[in-house]
Amino acid sequence: MEFVVNDHIAVSPDALFKHLNDTDLLEQMIRRGGATVRRTDAGRGAGVGATWQIGAPFRDRTLDVTMTVTEVEAPHRMRVLFTTGGVEGKVVLLATPAGDGTDTAFTMTMGASTLIGRLLLQSLKLARGQISSRVHKRVGNYLHRAEERAGV
Repeated sequence: MEFVVNDHIAVSPDALFKHLNDTDLLEQMIRRGGATVRRTDAGRGAGVGATWQIGAPFRDRTLDVTMTVTEVEAPHRMRVLFTTGGVEGKVVLLATPAGDGTDTAFTMTMGASTLIGRLLLQSLKLARGQISSRVHKRVGNYLHRAEERAGV
């Protein structure tokens, strides 16, 4: 299962990656969505090896998600791996300079590693349209906050 969000942000790739490196803001936005967030490594920012435990509400229960930053090629690429309940996935963000700003490509790919994971993904596929809309909205809002912070 894959979700893709392509957008144009009116800031440079460097300014966008500075925004992405503000993990306190990202954690705050996740908490506003009703989840719990705990950083499990001793670092700051979103460098390689940064890890989080997230408790995400899903159908009257909490999914425990582990996220790990596995690749950062600032200011052009970031990769994050995540696992939860038999589902494994990756998020890749590509940033390409484009005239007056940055073209971004956010891709989230998920696959099942267990029977329970396959059942979870099947239920997500039934709500794919609604989930896709939420992903587009939340990713877009987060990326466009870089413009607000830069005063654009």
